[in-house]
Amino acid sequence: MNEDCVRDAAAPVIEYSESLKDTQKIKAGKSLILSVNILGSPTPKASWWRNDAEVKSGLDVTIEGDGTFSRLTVKNTSGDVTGKYKVLAENSVGSDSAEFNVVILGQFNSHLHIILWNCLLIPTISSAMFAVLEYTLCPRKNCTPRQCTVELSSPNAS
Repeated sequence: MNEDCVRDAAAPVIEYSESLKDTQKIKAGKSLILSVNILGSPTPKASWWRNDAEVKSGLDVTIEGDGTFSRLTVKNTSGDVTGKYKVLAENSVGSDSAEFNVVILGQFNSHLHIILWNCLLIPTISSAMFAVLEYTLCPRKNCTPRQCTVELSSPNAS
């Protein structure tokens, strides 16, 4: 084995802007961009994950990189983009990862099913992110669980 090759091999190291350590708050409809620099030899391969599911390039999602950097861009963001993102860099020597929290702010125009039990609304979503605009309670005293649809909006809607 060539001693120089062994000495030059290095596990990946991910570096990124200090500002990405804070939760990324993006207005709905705007673009999310997460960009990192990657060091390592042999050249690492990067992959992106959201809530433990691998992110692939698609209609509004672009992943760019050449082994020295990786950038995830999501255009036209909506509430389903909110979550914990992770970039994973790997080579034959090792791996490194970095995580980023993303919250999309603004009107989402979505619906959610909630469960009503004995005429009480059971919260199924964080009140810090959404406000229930309307819902229907069962008029009977001893009702069975049922579902209804409510309209949601963010308290930060513009």
